[in-house]
Order: sequence, then C-alpha cells, then structure tokens
Amino acid sequence: MSDTWDEPELKLLEERKDWILAEPQLKPVRHALPLWDHIKLEGLNDDISAVVEVGAKVGRIYHGELKIGETTTKIAIKVCYRNTRHGEKVADHAHRLAREIKIWRLLRHPNIVPYLGILGMTNARGHRTMGIASPLCEGGDIMVFVAAHPDQLRLPLCLNVAEGLEYLHRYGIAHGDVKPANIIVQVSEHGASALVCDFDTAVIIGDEECGNPNKRTLRYLAPEFGSPGLIDYPFTKESDVFSFAFTVLEIVSGKLPFFDIEKDGHISYVAVPSGERPDRTAYPCSEMRDNLWGLLERCWVGSPGERCTMSAAVLQLRLLTDETH
Repeated sequence: MSDTWDEPELKLLEERKDWILAEPQLKPVRHALPLWDHIKLEGLNDDISAVVEVGAKVGRIYHGELKIGETTTKIAIKVCYRNTRHGEKVADHAHRLAREIKIWRLLRHPNIVPYLGILGMTNARGHRTMGIASPLCEGGDIMVFVAAHPDQLRLPLCLNVAEGLEYLHRYGIAHGDVKPANIIVQVSEHGASALVCDFDTAVIIGDEECGNPNKRTLRYLAPEFGSPGLIDYPFTKESDVFSFAFTVLEIVSGKLPFFDIEKDGHISYVAVPSGERPDRTAYPCSEMRDNLWGLLERCWVGSPGERCTMSAAVLQLRLLTDETH
C-alpha cells in the first residue's frame, strides 16, 4: 500500500475534513480510529475476487488482513469505485464517500458493523483505488446464512437488526436502505448475531448534506416514495421502519416480499402506494405467529406517523424471542 494519499478522491476528502469530523448534535459514542491515520494493509491474497457487489456496481467487498503489532484481524474492504456508467464525477464521488464516512465512523453498537478507516490500495489488476475497511463477518449475507443453517432461529437475528436500527434512530440517524442484503452475520462461540451495514444512504436528520437519495432499493421502499418524482425525498426513521417490516418478513419466511411480482418498480410505484401488502397465507413458516404478523402490520402502515417505532419493535421482538426460547 502506498504511504501517500495520492488518489484524487482522498485529496478531496481531506478538503472536507472539518465537515466530516464535525460532531452531530446527538453524538453516538465514537470508537473509530482517527480518520486520517493510515491503515497498513498487508497480506492481501493475489486472488482478491469480489464476493459481494454493493449497489449499482459502485463498490465491491474484498477480504484482507489488518496487522497492528502482533495482532492480525481479518477485514472486509468496501472498494469504492466511481459510477462512471452514470457519469459520476470525482468530486461527486468524494462527496458520497464523505457522507458515508461522516456517519459510519461515529457508530458503536454490537449490531452495527464497525468502521475501521479508509485506505489506499492496489487491487488485483494493479489499479490504484481506495476502500473503507471494517471487520470481516464470516457468516456473510443473512439470507445466505439462514439458508445454509436451516436450524438457526431467525427471530433472534431480526431482534439484532431492530436493536441496531433503534440505536441509529436514538441518535437521529436514518439508515435509508434497510434490506437483507445490508445485513450480515457474525458467528462466535456465543452463536450467530446480525449486524447492519452499508451507510451510503444514511441520513443525519436535519443535515441536508447527508444521505444518497439516488440509491434506493425499490422492493423495500416505503409508500411515501411511491413516485419517481420523489427521488430527492429524504429518508426518515419512519421509512426505515417500513423497510424493516419487509426485511423481517423475508428473513423469517425465506421469501421476497411480493415474491410473485417480478418488477420491483411495480411494487414501489403501484402496489404499495395503493395499499397492497403481503398476504400472510403466502408466507407460511414456523416462527410467524400472530404477534409477529401484527408487529409487521404496525410497521408497514401507509401513513408514516402511524407506524410503530423501532423502540417498540425491539420490545415486541424481545418478548417473542423469549417465548421462542
């Protein structure tokens, strides 16, 4: 790894340093390494092939090792490519990264993937690029994990997700893209736990510069975004709650919300805004009880102000999880 920040995006990030480091009014406990400390990345395999694709071909996840003294930690590296297909300029790319880093570096919670830092690196093809490092969660994507572990209870994992989101909401942060693909699993001697990741769309409520309104996943989108003309409508805690309900439905049942509708745009722009919701009879599973279905219904109410809060969802899921055990 080069010891100089020679990537143009990193130079632009340096120019935005004061904005990135400015603490929000509701400050979570900061635990990350100082943003501008260099991360020494060693031991990258020659075959660091992409294992997860993030967004619309704007990022990939690689595996590596972070060595600090005698300690070696397996890490995941979100390589941050510019979206050249849609004409993203260097300055816009740097601003997008600054928004994500500004929020992610502040977060500390057992169900939030930790931020380690930014780094310059040379990828397998010899191209200079940059990435954001976090600890590697070897359980991988939650849907892949539960499919590979059919005996794994899914409600405790849903509770993990709810607790991570409740933490964000407590400090005035909306995630903006809640879906199974943004939940990964960490396996330890204590069992499996789910962690929320990817803060590219995250919003500090009241900070208009945060968030990426151009990135949204239509199948999980709240009805208040039910028109292509609302592309700049800011994500909210309430929209997270709606997406969380669809996410829980998929985790517990193993089926996509509206699995019988192929086109995601029809779901977000026609079905959901018109009041359609998933039919319980189409999602039979052992962990789907009346109380859980009732929680989902309170989360996917059409009016944002009438939705359940994440704090209330956490309390309900704790009760349901205790009953499962």
